[in-house]
Amino acid sequence: MKKILLVLLFLGLCLIAKSQDIPQDGLAVVEFNAPFSGTKCEYLEKLSDCEISRIDISKDAKAQGTYKIVVVPTLVIFQDGEEVARFQANIMMKIIIYSIITNIFISTTRTTSPMSLGK
Repeated sequence: MKKILLVLLFLGLCLIAKSQDIPQDGLAVVEFNAPFSGTKCEYLEKLSDCEISRIDISKDAKAQGTYKIVVVPTLVIFQDGEEVARFQANIMMKIIIYSIITNIFISTTRTTSPMSLGK
């Protein structure tokens, strides 16, 4: 009997934890973000055929772990509480753009080639 009660308690807690953040019925778009990212998905307000939710992972570390958020912003699309799609910020693109800008700046302010800077 104890085992059954523990299992029911565990399942109940899982459902409560899940339902606090993610709408369980219909289509939902959830933005996982944090103030330190400096970006916000403002276009979400234009969506009218789904529920929109925003979760600040700097205030809710549990949600970050539960939904395996490693990059912000991350948009997760849920259908009836189940994840069906995920879109993450492209860190590599930011690194490439930063590298290009940095190399252009360095090459225009110095007489040496950007390729010789590491030597």
